[in-house]
Amino acid sequence: MKSPYDHIFRVTLVLGLLTAFMLQRLSAQEMDTVTTVVETPATEVVDPADLPEDDRFPLFAVDLVLDYGKLLTLPFDFETKIDGSVNVIIFRRLVFAGEYGYGKLTPNNSFENFQSYRSEGTYYRIGLDYKMEFNPTTYYYVGARYAVSNFEDEGVFVVGSDLWNNFAGSFGTRNMTADWYEVIIGSESAMRKLPGAYLGFYFRVRIMRSYDRRSPIDVYSIPGYGRTFDKSIPALNLYLRYRLIKG
Repeated sequence: MKSPYDHIFRVTLVLGLLTAFMLQRLSAQEMDTVTTVVETPATEVVDPADLPEDDRFPLFAVDLVLDYGKLLTLPFDFETKIDGSVNVIIFRRLVFAGEYGYGKLTPNNSFENFQSYRSEGTYYRIGLDYKMEFNPTTYYYVGARYAVSNFEDEGVFVVGSDLWNNFAGSFGTRNMTADWYEVIIGSESAMRKLPGAYLGFYFRVRIMRSYDRRSPIDVYSIPGYGRTFDKSIPALNLYLRYRLIKG
């Protein structure tokens, strides 16, 4: 399995490029606004609510989506998650989503008698959303995903005894796979100061289909899904969406 730093570098690079692109667009917008105000003082930045339908619901568009909520886990040792996606909009309402993520979980109390545990891997999700308008600046989504995770885990346990010496052991499995389904609802709002940008959330319900089981100590957690003893898991994603291409 690749080092987690490879995944962190890739996502950080994409985030850096996206941030630079956003700042460039914002700077250009501000310069255009200043120039326009000098020439025609009545002109202002266009409010997202005033955009025509072709801008709010383009016939074709490509968006880059970053789950900024996952970035909040980077400073912590027990959990690291990175998640992003590319969305392709066609026929104004249909959104094809391709999502990719990396997860590493090191809980302190995953099982009784465990001294350490680590589950680490990558996952991807593909699916389709339907976009609806609540008002000119706020949108709703409903959709579904099919997800696959490729991961490994390992752990160390110690069984104590008052009569005998403690028994210590370890376990681990590489190249494991899991897949599941997701049902999604979401909402987002346009950012007035940054044209083409949106802040939103997805609420997901993950439903496990299958995973590589192990005996006698089963897998505790799967990157992208969660704990294996929960056959369905709710989850919340906070994201920033930016429009790269509009046709």
